Amino acid sequence: MNRLFRHSVAFVGVLTILVTSCSTDDGRLMQEPVGGPPVVGTTAPVGDADSTGWTLTTPWGEGSDLNIRYTCDGQAVSPPLLWSEGPEMTRAYGLVLTAVEDPATVLWAMADIPIQTRNLAEGLAPEGALVAVNESGALGYQAPCPDAGVSQQFQITVYAQEFPLESAANTPGLQMRDALQEVALDAVSSTFTYQRR
Repeated sequence: MNRLFRHSVAFVGVLTILVTSCSTDDGRLMQEPVGGPPVVGTTAPVGDADSTGWTLTTPWGEGSDLNIRYTCDGQAVSPPLLWSEGPEMTRAYGLVLTAVEDPATVLWAMADIPIQTRNLAEGLAPEGALVAVNESGALGYQAPCPDAGVSQQFQITVYAQEFPLESAANTPGLQMRDALQEVALDAVSSTFTYQRR
């Protein structure tokens, strides 16, 4: 707990320095995001009050409906995600998408996302990341697809990994989720719902 507190204080200090030293007077222009709707929802970390304060930004507001584009009724592409820098000892990031009612249902899992990567483009996995086998038996993203008329809640979690997993190819999503939970310094989550018409 003391280690987490020290890391939290250090992270806040570094973040304060970075934010106060930012300037747009250097002539550089920000690149427009590519593909998909804008990223709008931001959520706080999961866990206790000693959390580091990092955030996850998603194309949905916390607890709101998922855009049909990211579902089995739309294009079934993975959503764009953006997260702030993880705790001080972070060596890589992991990601897991599960059904809230059944957390063993893993629709999407990745580990060993390179430390310099803090955003995912729509429909893409970052180079160098380990991609798990989803619930349907395929690698990568499985679009949420509840039974018709049923509203289902899902949770996406980004983990700050203290150590790389270095798992074998074709690791099942549930196994990767469990391994990520073992090496996680912290995690940040966002929930959303989807109901098929």
